[in-house]
Amino acid sequence: MRNETPNNTTARSKAQVNRAIRHTGLEIQGQRGGGYFYFTETASGDQAGESIMVCHLHHQTVGGWVEDAESALVALKIEQAEAAEYRLRVPPGTVIRLGYGLETCEVYAARS
Repeated sequence: MRNETPNNTTARSKAQVNRAIRHTGLEIQGQRGGGYFYFTETASGDQAGESIMVCHLHHQTVGGWVEDAESALVALKIEQAEAAEYRLRVPPGTVIRLGYGLETCEVYAARS
């Protein structure tokens, strides 16, 4: 079940945000007043995407955190595809397609 909190609600806690982004497989990390938050992949603990530069969770809505988490997930998948490209020695010109929801990313293998 996806988040039951309306997306225009101000975020109040990491637990609330984590419930809202559970479908991404990410968790929010960071401390109140630290100046930034970031997402990690639940399974590996790897950071996903860029840090979100806000001092407090309530500086964004729940919907804003969901959008940031979904963008971070796409960035993580691109990084993983690029890493896999080198490990698998994908032939030049090969297209790797990653899909997430309505967004699709394409990563092209570099020419040698």
